[in-house]
Amino acid sequence: MKASKISCLVLAIFSLHQAAQSQDDYWANASSGGTGGGSGRQGLFGESQHSYGYFDLGYFMHDFQADEVGEANGFGGALSIPLADSLYVKAALGFAHPELETGEEIDYLAWNLGGGLGIPIGASGFDIVLEAGIAHRKLEGDAFADPIDGYGFYATPWVRWGLGEILELNGGVTFLNVDSDSNVAAEAKALLHLTPSVSLFGAATFSEEVNQYGVGVRLSF
Repeated sequence: MKASKISCLVLAIFSLHQAAQSQDDYWANASSGGTGGGSGRQGLFGESQHSYGYFDLGYFMHDFQADEVGEANGFGGALSIPLADSLYVKAALGFAHPELETGEEIDYLAWNLGGGLGIPIGASGFDIVLEAGIAHRKLEGDAFADPIDGYGFYATPWVRWGLGEILELNGGVTFLNVDSDSNVAAEAKALLHLTPSVSLFGAATFSEEVNQYGVGVRLSF
């Protein structure tokens, strides 16, 4: 009986060792050319720790800065496709269904379509990212003297900072101009890389139009 217990203990230790080794190999394979968070890849301006191929989907609370518009929950997503290493194209979409003080329900729609380039700074896991493109915003209602429904452009300098293979911090500023109306937004995001391909994130955006807070998941490829 005692020998059986010892055998079980040895088997459990061996299994844990194999699992740990497999996890190390998993991240090592990603670093040598795999996909996802924490992957080392040779970019146009040097080696980047980060993947620029990913799909984000999140659930967000929208706090509109207009007094006549109530808070609303909604969804947001982004698809980034690398063209060559850290050079990428990106589409982002956000939607919410707020209610006015009058009881009227309206739609808030925001989308961007653009591209960008990540520039690694040394081997510190720190990338400077420059992104720009076209933008559309829509927020209409009978209570608005000047409703929003137009097209324009956006420019976003931001950073990606990898703290090891597990944690990544993002931050940046978006300059938006829609129908000759300028707006500035600051965004912060933290990502927890569960595997090189699956991450969880929390994000917050503060702007003159609407503040957003949310959580979501990222699938990297």
